[in-house]
Amino acid sequence: MKERIQRLREIKEAAALGGGKEKIDREHKKGKLTARERIDLLIDPGSFNEFNMLINHKVGAPGDGIVCGHGTIEGRTVCVFSQDAALYGTWARRPRRTNPGNALDATRTSATS
Repeated sequence: MKERIQRLREIKEAAALGGGKEKIDREHKKGKLTARERIDLLIDPGSFNEFNMLINHKVGAPGDGIVCGHGTIEGRTVCVFSQDAALYGTWARRPRRTNPGNALDATRTSATS
């Protein structure tokens, strides 16, 4: 069981890097932030709960290129999503409804709507 938990932690760490360290560095050199960095600047510290982080992680597309979840801004609950340019660039590879759709569904079913 400990091995499985450790493996999950490793997968989540890799998924948090999106397209990988090299692509993140390339975005930083352009003066851009990653999706998670942008969300971290927007959301109250420690309040962001990401969902669907591991969608498509086996095909090298963690979260399907979108960081999505809920948190708070100045104490108010919000749902946010941001495209991860480090994974696919600035264009949508294919129509993706899953992650943003989940943010909208969470908004509709929570106290934030």
